[in-house]
Amino acid sequence: MIKKIEEIVKKQAGESDWNYHIAPVRKYALRLATKYGANKQVVGIAALLHDIGRIKYGPKNHEETGAEEAKKILIKYKYNQKIIDDVLYCIRSHKGADGVQPKTIEAEILINADAMAHFNVLPLFFYDRDANVPFAERIAWVEKKITNGWKRKLTLKESRKMTQEKYQAIKLILKSIKDLV
Repeated sequence: MIKKIEEIVKKQAGESDWNYHIAPVRKYALRLATKYGANKQVVGIAALLHDIGRIKYGPKNHEETGAEEAKKILIKYKYNQKIIDDVLYCIRSHKGADGVQPKTIEAEILINADAMAHFNVLPLFFYDRDANVPFAERIAWVEKKITNGWKRKLTLKESRKMTQEKYQAIKLILKSIKDLV
């Protein structure tokens, strides 16, 4: 069943989103699940489906639209209600900010893995932005996204350890870019 979910997400996400976000989130999430003794089935499914709402409907409230889409998929493949509930909770809380806060280890792992994936794709943050946005604003947006990930989303010791060098390198690159602009 997990292969079918993977196929659905891969098809809807497209190559770039799959390769540079969804697959890395899943990889990090499963690694953290092993480290922290979390439910790997819940974590793996939640990682695959966490951005399905953004992919289908755009970024606004994607944690809610994603939970609704995930629910349809999980019911279709006859997952038990406990797995469905746990996966939906992870998806609803993966944004962190003003919404549902992660209170289970599985939800905390997903929010950490989601943030960790952002540290791999610094060039894509610039490539995929609106061409009408001034470069200085893009730099500010990237810096805010990375800083938010580091300060607010990376709550697990292991995720910080795995990401620290990348975070420091990105901060150095952003500083040098800002010094030029």
